[in-house]
Amino acid sequence: MEKYTQVQKEIADMARKIMLRNLEKHITIAELAQEIHVSQTQVKVSFNRVYGMPVFSYARKARMEAAAARLEKTQDSVLEIAGRYGYENGSKFAAAFRSVMGVSPSEYRKRCRWEQENGTPAKQ
Repeated sequence: MEKYTQVQKEIADMARKIMLRNLEKHITIAELAQEIHVSQTQVKVSFNRVYGMPVFSYARKARMEAAAARLEKTQDSVLEIAGRYGYENGSKFAAAFRSVMGVSPSEYRKRCRWEQENGTPAKQ
C-alpha cells in the first residue's frame, strides 16, 4: 500500500523538477510552494512521503551528484564547480560533498582519474 496520495506524488514531482532545473540555486520551501501553488507544509510532507527524505537533503544530494559528474568530466577547479552549484565558500562545498559522496571533491576527482587511466576501481 502506498504511503502517499496521487496529489502528494504530483506535488513532490513538481518540486523535484523545479529543484533539478535550478541546481545552481538554493531554492526555499516557500519558493517551491509559491511556484506550485500549495502550502509549504504540503510541499514538505508530500516530498518526504514520496521520496523518503526532506526536500533539502534531496536537493543537496542532486547538487553533489551533478558536481561529481563535473569533477569527473571537466578540468574545472573545485571552486568553479562549487560556485556553479550555489556554494560561494569552498570549505562548505567540500563538507557538503564529503557528507554525500563520502570523500572530498579532490579525492573524488583523483579516484576518477585513476580509474580512467587504469580501467579498474581505485582502492579505498
